[in-house]
Amino acid sequence: MCHDFILMLMITLKPPFTAIWPHKVGDACLRVAGTDAATFLQAQLTCDALNMPLHTTTLGAWCNAQGRVRAVLRITRFDNHFDCVLPASLLEHTQKTLSRYVMRSQVTITAVSCDGPSLAPAAFIAAGIPEITPDTAEQFVPQMLNLDQLGGVSFTKGCYPGQEIVARLHFKGGLKRRLAVFKVADAKPNVNDGVFSGSDLVGQVLDVADGVLSAVVQLTHVHETLTLADGAPLLPH
Repeated sequence: MCHDFILMLMITLKPPFTAIWPHKVGDACLRVAGTDAATFLQAQLTCDALNMPLHTTTLGAWCNAQGRVRAVLRITRFDNHFDCVLPASLLEHTQKTLSRYVMRSQVTITAVSCDGPSLAPAAFIAAGIPEITPDTAEQFVPQMLNLDQLGGVSFTKGCYPGQEIVARLHFKGGLKRRLAVFKVADAKPNVNDGVFSGSDLVGQVLDVADGVLSAVVQLTHVHETLTLADGAPLLPH
């Protein structure tokens, strides 16, 4: 299956850096180039862009000052640039906002087409790869999206927006919600729909496509029988 292919790519090199990933249908790409590209991304994202080997991919989050994720990027390093893949719906805002921080750095940020093979969105959901859209931006810290488990957060690098909050949660604990993947039949949930255990609201839908759904769910309820608001069951994937 397609998600098995993604998982295979993720373990071909020692995390957090893996072989180059395919992109997802509907993705866009920001190309960050220039002599200061690596240090620029190091100061903006949760991942360790500075120490990425050439021709590898890693996940990374771009957070606000409160540690809430504005975008999840799939970053690939090439000889002279980084390609940062994200949903097309976030492209313009992300490019415009990141460009404000370039200042005197030798960096250019341009929109380019996604190269290489593509896979359906359901393949990424099934593999547990989180995606943030304008509807879900700035709601979750990286750990809620499992980015710390997927190699998308470095806890040894320097500062980036929201770093203090992300690091405090890692070192002191207190995480109460994480991403989980489910199958759903005969229902058409929407992003941000509630997830219920009985009558209790215990999570919200993050992403859904072709009968596969990811949701951020309270850890104390993740192994219970969960449903959508209309009673449709969420089945373990």
